[in-house]
Amino acid sequence: MNITSLKLNKNSNTPLYIQLFTLLKENVISGNISDGEKMPSRRQLMTELSLSKSTVEQAYGLLEEEGYALSKAKSGYYARAESPVNTDIDEPDYYYNEGIVITMSHQLTSPESYPQKEITKLYRDTVYDMPELLGFGHKFGEKPLRQAISSSLNSLHGFGCTPDRVIIGAGTDYLIEQLAHTLPSDTVFGFENACFARSYVPVRNSGAKITLLENSLEAFSVGKLKKSNIDIIYTSPDGGYPTNYRMTAEERKALLSWAYEKENRYIIEADFDLDISNNKNAEALFSSDTEDRVIFMGTFAKSIAPSLKTAYMVLPKKLKEAFNKTLPYYTSLCSRFEQQTIAKYIQSGKYEGHCNYLKKFYNQRRNLLIKELKASPLWEYIKIFNCQGGTYFIISVNNGMKEGELKAAAYKNGVKVMPLSVSFIKAQSFPENLFITGFGALTPSDIKNAVKRLEKAWLNVNTTVS
Repeated sequence: MNITSLKLNKNSNTPLYIQLFTLLKENVISGNISDGEKMPSRRQLMTELSLSKSTVEQAYGLLEEEGYALSKAKSGYYARAESPVNTDIDEPDYYYNEGIVITMSHQLTSPESYPQKEITKLYRDTVYDMPELLGFGHKFGEKPLRQAISSSLNSLHGFGCTPDRVIIGAGTDYLIEQLAHTLPSDTVFGFENACFARSYVPVRNSGAKITLLENSLEAFSVGKLKKSNIDIIYTSPDGGYPTNYRMTAEERKALLSWAYEKENRYIIEADFDLDISNNKNAEALFSSDTEDRVIFMGTFAKSIAPSLKTAYMVLPKKLKEAFNKTLPYYTSLCSRFEQQTIAKYIQSGKYEGHCNYLKKFYNQRRNLLIKELKASPLWEYIKIFNCQGGTYFIISVNNGMKEGELKAAAYKNGVKVMPLSVSFIKAQSFPENLFITGFGALTPSDIKNAVKRLEKAWLNVNTTVS
């Protein structure tokens, strides 16, 4: 790009580093600086724009924090057209791209998996039979739902909690931001990198301090955690997004030991797929917590329907008291009708049966996709990681193409795939060409079609599938 086109106003009240950050960001978003293109060096900007080193470094620091640049050791900064801290939430027209026939998303689920008749009837009955729900409800959520969640956690996962420790909210992103406001201002949150941006962004926006931990496809590093300044770590022992890695018994034990070593250390256990996990060894960390240091977070988006915004967290007694004191005017912002409907569904006993159905449902989809990949010429170039449960697994593609080429080729052939790299907040050493391969919304025919299209895309065949 032409650096002299960056017009800075040195007489403005807006700091120069903010001006530079804004201009570079606009150039990335507009495409004037292409995705993946190396950005101007610090020395170039300092020389041609007569800026100080600290001004340029502050601007690039903001770009990296917002996700519009990635730094690479001894190489410089590279543009990211789509901010990785937002991509897995609302990548521009991610679900509705023109020409896309199949979307292999970790978030989407199949309409076949929704208990539509039961939920529709319960919701209708709730609206007609409980007009009192039009008024204000309890700030921590409907009591029947908090009781139902307490009972469900016990029946599905073998651990109990009293209903008064359950807080209902309109999504886990809302709940975790409220939690961040509850804790002391010097509390340091820890997130793995790559991470689930829908949880990272609200904590960052709350102004809380954050430390990133490098993660991998094959381990959770408690050693790195112990060497950090983290007070509260966000993780998913039974399958963390985006790696889908499941902690070993030794790692779980070590993680709890870390929390017990110091007062006011906590673990946020965000196992959103736990209710439908097909992992026979699936076990909530919460069930092994003997010192009240685990905060459990859950939703019904995968187990009932994605449109449900009802989420919950189970707080340790000490934090519940702090939550109540710090946020006296908290309100769950979650429909009382929706809460009561979910409560009735759980209380009916059908929710547990539905979760067991989903375990088989997604296991069949997973096995079919793996079977089709193994039968494909693609198999020679593919390796699968972490396919024990959930609605996705990770694949690496090593056919000589680069990540951007693989994504573009798949898109050209009608398949939307998501590179794992979009979930990085900051660049780190990680295997290349990894893709989050979702199958939750795919029918058997979709799965077969997807593999055929990827064959065309990734085996350097010039024709496209109609």
